[in-house]
Amino acid sequence: MSVFMDLKGTSQQTFQIKKGGPKFKESSGAIQARNAADSAFVDFYALELFLAGEKLVINNDATEAGADWKYTLQRPAAGMTANLTFNLPPADGAANQYIKTDGAGNLSFGTPTVSGGVLVDTTDLVFGDGASVAMFTLPANAVVLDVQLIVDTPWDDSGTVEIGIVGTQGKYMATTDNDLENASSGDSFSAKKNNIPVGGTEDLKAFYTAGGGETQGAARIVVSYVVPI
Repeated sequence: MSVFMDLKGTSQQTFQIKKGGPKFKESSGAIQARNAADSAFVDFYALELFLAGEKLVINNDATEAGADWKYTLQRPAAGMTANLTFNLPPADGAANQYIKTDGAGNLSFGTPTVSGGVLVDTTDLVFGDGASVAMFTLPANAVVLDVQLIVDTPWDDSGTVEIGIVGTQGKYMATTDNDLENASSGDSFSAKKNNIPVGGTEDLKAFYTAGGGETQGAARIVVSYVVPI
């Protein structure tokens, strides 16, 4: 049999729900959800949680030592002009990505890009390398300002190299733009091809052909580029 009663309150500090079940406890003017033994907090479920305060404190019972600290999410004290809703990303994202917004409160992960500044990538080339040396991925819409080949140790045979992509091997530097064998240490060769930027990324490679009799040879390939704003 069920009995419904109108209770005004209780003079006790706790109010238990069923035998052995959880209890509500008053502590310093706040309500806590505790287990029957009052030795630990218990889960509290609700459809929605409406906070009248300004912040949400996670790990409130932290020892505040070692790795055990409180984590507080707080509304800005000034600057808001309307209600805000942020929808969290639907996936984990990838390493080194950041959280971005679409301007309508929908958050997602994105890969950072650098715009406006000059970026420089350096790839080493030595006489014993294979026919294709991976360099780096050129971002979409990037403008290649200069490709420089710096000879640190001249080749002692007629090796050649060109810089580009699969299908257009000399796109950014042709074999005729440099001379691995006849250069002196410290000499550099520069190529400015003024290629039209493409809308996708490009995997740049050094396409190397050995002379066959090399016993030495080392160079650096330096690519300077920008991603326009």
